[in-house]
Amino acid sequence: MKNLRFALLALVGLLFFQACKKEETAFNNYLPTEDKTPPTLLSPFASVATANRFVRFGDSIPGTSEISKGYWVWFADAGTKIVSCTPGTVTSVEQLDNGDWRMGIKTKSNSIYTIYYENLKDLQLSISDEVLMGTILGTAGQGAKVGFYVSQNSNLLVCPKVFGSPGFDSSMVTALNRSNAAWGTSFSDPCLSDTLR
Repeated sequence: MKNLRFALLALVGLLFFQACKKEETAFNNYLPTEDKTPPTLLSPFASVATANRFVRFGDSIPGTSEISKGYWVWFADAGTKIVSCTPGTVTSVEQLDNGDWRMGIKTKSNSIYTIYYENLKDLQLSISDEVLMGTILGTAGQGAKVGFYVSQNSNLLVCPKVFGSPGFDSSMVTALNRSNAAWGTSFSDPCLSDTLR
């Protein structure tokens, strides 16, 4: 009789454990997964009408020992408005050593991609704010320049051209051509490679 009670108790415990395990599996099926959908850069991050210098993805940034992790654009107008290229949510705002700001935006909260706007001043938004394409983020910061880049999983930088709509890409080529004319260069591709680590 003692063995029968022990066997029944063990069986009830096993059934309970299996039921809990199934419940946990069902719960895990509802947890959000990473969204691997690439963003589409729908519009340029600024009017390039006053762009006078463009640094390509993977090229050296003038006056520094840094490699450009995206596009850097200098403007003749220090008050150039910087706008969101996509709809999304502000996920990070960090102050840089020079006093300007870096803002990160994701098109979806669980996206593996973050779009960064660097060297901003006069910020108009903060973390968790929703943005639409064309929402003003701030203005070009120190030196009337702004950096723009796309990060995948926080460890892989991807050339923005990979995600650009025709309008975005043609604006960046216009900025590059304006830079070529101003600096006597003849670059045709805004990217030296597709990715950087």
